[in-house]
Amino acid sequence: MGRDEAAERVAATFATLAVPDLSLPLLSATLDWPHPTTHHVVTEMTRAGTLTPTRPGWFAPPTPLRSAPDPVLPTKFVTALASHAHSPTWVADHRPHLAAAFASAGAAQARCTLALTLWPLTAEPPLLHDSTWRADLTTWGETAARQWKNPAALAALHDHSGHTAAAAGDPLIAESQLVRALTLWRNLTDEPRLIGTLESLLDLFRNTRQWHRALDAAFALLVEHRRQDTPEGPALHTIGTLMLQANRPTAAAMYLEQAERALGPRLDLLLQRATAAQKSGAIAAARHHLHRALSLAIDVDEVEAARIRLLLSGDT
Repeated sequence: MGRDEAAERVAATFATLAVPDLSLPLLSATLDWPHPTTHHVVTEMTRAGTLTPTRPGWFAPPTPLRSAPDPVLPTKFVTALASHAHSPTWVADHRPHLAAAFASAGAAQARCTLALTLWPLTAEPPLLHDSTWRADLTTWGETAARQWKNPAALAALHDHSGHTAAAAGDPLIAESQLVRALTLWRNLTDEPRLIGTLESLLDLFRNTRQWHRALDAAFALLVEHRRQDTPEGPALHTIGTLMLQANRPTAAAMYLEQAERALGPRLDLLLQRATAAQKSGAIAAARHHLHRALSLAIDVDEVEAARIRLLLSGDT
């Protein structure tokens, strides 16, 4: 490849991508050139005045370069960004380039893959609390997934967006996105993802103290476990715990009993059964469960055993 041809390829890259500048690594990856080749060509173009450094390691033409756009380059650029994204700081430094990539004619699959790559990085500060960035990434990724006609990718993007919104303290968006994901996983009959999203909704409602909605999610989980013939003990325990938190001790006692039958006697479960019985006015049953809890704790957790003795003595 001659010098003029190489310079033309660089010019075509800037003409096609509509980005403010490019780093040597991104230019190399987009053009599929070895780094030394890219460095040599950029150095020559800088000496000739057709490229200007914008910051260390970054370059741009001083005036728009006249060249025919290359339809292959947008997808290569999107792929290059996905392979280089490695930290929230990197994402923040490349926001204009990412926006240009999602607005480009790059293949929908490549743009969707880029969005899926960026969501885990968005779940960390400072991007986590940048609502504008989260909204943009949501739109870009979901648009690409729909253009790709890939419902599984769309569901995964809804899941990522919902989890990140929950972590950012935005429960309304979190719920909206997780419900969308839930619908798609159900349509796709992806049972592990369906259960995972139900658990995320349950956590969201529990963390926001929406007990009735948390119970709805927990009962839906129980239905799924029974339908799939998977162990239902944890779901029963969750329902019993939520009933206690919702101040429904009689119902809690019933589900905690079922949970113990499924899971066997456990210290935490027996203490919850004691609490449910005590709040229901069943004092003898509460003491019975405390004695059972003490028999489990006495050899493994002396501090907990001492606490249970105090409860049994009534000296709380």
